[in-house]
Amino acid sequence: MSDPDQLAPPSSEPTPPTEETSETSIYPPHYTFPPFFTLQPNLSTRAHQLSLWSTLLTTYLRHHKIFRLKIPSDLSKPPFSNPAINRSLRLEDAKTVLFEGLKEAGVVVEKVGGMEIGVGTGGVVQRLVGGTKKEEEVREMEVVVWWKRREEWAAEVLRWVEESGLRGDIVAIWDLIHGDVAYFTEFHGMDIYVLRKAIETLEKRGKCKTVMKGEGEEWASVKFY
Repeated sequence: MSDPDQLAPPSSEPTPPTEETSETSIYPPHYTFPPFFTLQPNLSTRAHQLSLWSTLLTTYLRHHKIFRLKIPSDLSKPPFSNPAINRSLRLEDAKTVLFEGLKEAGVVVEKVGGMEIGVGTGGVVQRLVGGTKKEEEVREMEVVVWWKRREEWAAEVLRWVEESGLRGDIVAIWDLIHGDVAYFTEFHGMDIYVLRKAIETLEKRGKCKTVMKGEGEEWASVKFY
C-alpha cells in the first residue's frame, strides 16, 4: 500500500466529540479496514495513518473521559483493537501512535507510572494477528493523555468558579471530581492527577491556593481568588 488516501478518504476522519456524540460515531470507516491496524512503511502513508490514529484515539478518550492508558494491557480494548475484524494494533505501532502521532498532533502524552516497555520481563499480553491470538512478553507502562492541555483545563475550572460565584470560597477537590456541585462540567469525574496539574497552573497565576490538605489528594481543599 503506497497511497495514503487508500487508508481512508479525508472526509472520513471523525469530527471532534460533543455531548451528543454517539458511541458508533466515534469510529470512522477505516476502523473496519484491516490494514489500518498495521503502520505502513511508506512515509507519506504512515504519516497519514498516524494522523488518523491520533484523531480516533483522542476522540475516543474524550468521549469516554479516559485520561490514563495502561500499555500494553489496553491494547486488547477499543480503539486499539477491533474484534469484529480480528485486528489490533501491535505494541510497537501503539507506541509510535502515542509518542509520535499524538505529539505531531499537539497532544502531550506523559508517562506517570510503570516501567519502560521492553521484552522478556515476565508480563504477557495477547493480541490478534489475522484472527490468531499471539502472546508477547512486555512490561506495563501507564501514561496520561492530555487530550486537552492543562491550560485549557485550568481555564475551564476558573470559568466554572466565576460562573458559580465561588471566588473567595473554599472548594474540596473531592467535590470537583465527584460532587453534585460540578456535575455538569467536563472536569467532573476526571483523573485526580490531571485536575491537580490544572489547579497548580491556576496557583502559579495567583488564581487559587491549596489551603487544606488531608489524607490523599482528593481530600485537599482549594480557595479560589
